[in-house]
Amino acid sequence: MPESEKAPRAESVEALLSLTQRVADEERARGAALTTKTSTLAGFSGTILAIVLALGRDLFARPLGDPADALVPILFVVSVLALAAAGTLAIRGVLRTQQRLTIGADQLRAFAAPPWTSTDPVEINGNALASLARAISHDRALNDRKARLADLAALALLVGLLAVAGQALCLGVTEMFD
Repeated sequence: MPESEKAPRAESVEALLSLTQRVADEERARGAALTTKTSTLAGFSGTILAIVLALGRDLFARPLGDPADALVPILFVVSVLALAAAGTLAIRGVLRTQQRLTIGADQLRAFAAPPWTSTDPVEINGNALASLARAISHDRALNDRKARLADLAALALLVGLLAVAGQALCLGVTEMFD
């Protein structure tokens, strides 16, 4: 009899289920870590954006001389757009709740009655294994998307911070030579 036609062994199914549960737990932890990282990134971006917007008026009100008078408005717009993009990517793209994909409440209630109460444990574990595999596939795709968006948000934050640093440099150089 070919290997693929043999009846599943209870020990094999239990071992695979245990392994798959660990992988599912790791993927959920990865998602939680990405959410924590991007929450911090969103908060930091928003804080810096608020400061830039509040202090930007002062920069426009004072003459800085050439080339700062031309650079500061450009750097201001770049910083505002980049910081807003960083916050938006972090909030909209990443800070989403993860769905529960393994076993629904209706299915859990059904477990208390036949046919589940008389089903072979190997079959139950096999079904759980298949459900977990689907959930892991979904969570991994979601986490990969979160990671890409978190990278984009971090890049936008970097651009925004560099533009803010450029504004500070223009102001600092002007102050040094006044």
